[in-house]
Amino acid sequence: MRRHAYEGPRRPAAELATVFARWDGAGSEQTYICRVDGRQFRQPGEDNPCPSVVYVTPGPHVFEVEHRMGFRYGTYLLTFNTRAGSTYEVKSSVYDEKYARYVWREMPPGYVLTYKDAAPAHFAKGERPNRPVSPDDPD
Repeated sequence: MRRHAYEGPRRPAAELATVFARWDGAGSEQTYICRVDGRQFRQPGEDNPCPSVVYVTPGPHVFEVEHRMGFRYGTYLLTFNTRAGSTYEVKSSVYDEKYARYVWREMPPGYVLTYKDAAPAHFAKGERPNRPVSPDDPD
C-alpha cells in the first residue's frame, strides 16, 4: 500500500522523498508507516492496516512506525529530514522478546525502490518483484 503524505495535488517524483518500511511477512514480522506529521493512514479492518510506502515533501517529518509480529505490535516515532529525490528505509526488528529496534537510513544515490525491496516475501514470485514502485502509480 502506498500513500502521498502531503496536502494538495500530486507532485512530480523529483520533488518528493520516498520513505518505505520493509515488510517481510515470511517471518510474520511486518513494519508499516501509520502516521506522518500526525496525519493518520490506518485503514481499519484491512489485513495491511497502514502503508508500506509514503511520499513526502522535503524537510523534517515525524513518522509513526508500527512493528507487528504475530498478535503483538508496538509503535515508535522516528523524526528525520528528507530530501527531494531521495529514498529512505525505516525498519524495525525484535531484539528481545519484549522490545523492537527502530532505525532509518538513506538509500544510496540512484537507488530505485522495487516491490521486492518493500515486501520481499510477498513479491518473491509473480509479475512485479523487480518493478519500480513509483509515486506516479495510482494508489
